[in-house]
Amino acid sequence: MAVVAVLLCVVWPIGGQVVIVPVDREAALAGVIREVHGYGPPGYGEDKRKDLRITYWVLDLPTVVNTSCSPERPEWASVDCKPTKRIRLFFPTLPWTMASSSRL
Repeated sequence: MAVVAVLLCVVWPIGGQVVIVPVDREAALAGVIREVHGYGPPGYGEDKRKDLRITYWVLDLPTVVNTSCSPERPEWASVDCKPTKRIRLFFPTLPWTMASSSRL
């Protein structure tokens, strides 16, 4: 089990939640890093027969967080921008993760 600090703009005080404007502020998140298997392009699970199986890293958090979000389409805002307990991690500088996902 690994614990990681990620720079985001969220703070969890004991007994409540504080909203911080995400501008030039540093925050630490603690959770469990996991390897997740899921569906990738072209439909990311919409057509399981055609979509690639991919593996990626996530940070699973103990409580939900909200992040600033621009939905792909306005009508998808409630799905694309909902609070989450799982943050997908990208490590673009590692040689074996130069692509955003890997095939299984």
